[in-house]
Amino acid sequence: MANCIPCVYDRRMKPFRTVFPADLRTDFAVEVIGHRVAIPEPVAQASSPSWFCFLFHHPVVARTAAGTTVLPAESVLIVAPGEVIGHRPQGRVLVRSWVRCLGPAVAAALAESGLATSTAYSLGAGSDALAALLAMHRACVHPRGSAMAHRLALFRAWLHTVARDAASPSSATSNGIAEVRRHLDENHLLPQRLDDLATLADCSRAQLCRRFRRVVGCSPIQYVLRLRLEAACDLLHGTILSIPAIAEACGFSDRYHFSRAFSARYDSGPAAWRTHRSHDTERLGSAQNEAVRLGPAQ
Repeated sequence: MANCIPCVYDRRMKPFRTVFPADLRTDFAVEVIGHRVAIPEPVAQASSPSWFCFLFHHPVVARTAAGTTVLPAESVLIVAPGEVIGHRPQGRVLVRSWVRCLGPAVAAALAESGLATSTAYSLGAGSDALAALLAMHRACVHPRGSAMAHRLALFRAWLHTVARDAASPSSATSNGIAEVRRHLDENHLLPQRLDDLATLADCSRAQLCRRFRRVVGCSPIQYVLRLRLEAACDLLHGTILSIPAIAEACGFSDRYHFSRAFSARYDSGPAAWRTHRSHDTERLGSAQNEAVRLGPAQ
């Protein structure tokens, strides 16, 4: 993509974020987009500098002009420029995906979707909103770039997905899978037993596994493993903890079990992943500093 700042990128197209220069001459520009990023501290800002669209993967306490509200997991919040917004985790962790964008096409797309700003939309555990947002994420961070019209079409598709799923919540709520998923989101670092999860969903173990796989796309055990590995990535990237300490903190029985699971998911051992990500972050920081020094593209 022309005039874009290089971003952290890997073979699975799941980087932390990418930043594009603000160009008011375009109808639609993505400034920042992030996929499943853990936020350890409360986020407080006086007002939004541009459009923000949040997808919260954990329960969150959100503060808007209308007041403070507790939002369940899988909630969407859209914030217009100038609107006051702040949020913090209701529990111990907050993971969100989001897009920050600008341009006259944003307001037009929102009006077309019928979604309102500063209104929380609860989607349920089976929503396709994350897949739609990830499709836009991949387009934005692809090394070869993508056309503005393509990114805008994906943004419109995400808004329509949110509107559809908010109007017709998943049946997961009625069969207990939403409750199980919220429990796992908040307690995935603790030991989990299928019998306890089945009791929470008010069904048998076999029914739980079938329902959970149908709604979420994987088994409860695989879902817990994915969450633990994502937590491990945050610790590998953001701390200097040793790999055995990270394995223990993220619920793995030993470092060898952790290394095998990590390599199977990320095609790289924890130590190599940490080194590679540190180098990418350094390159991103250098590119951003150079962009600030040179100013916006003409």
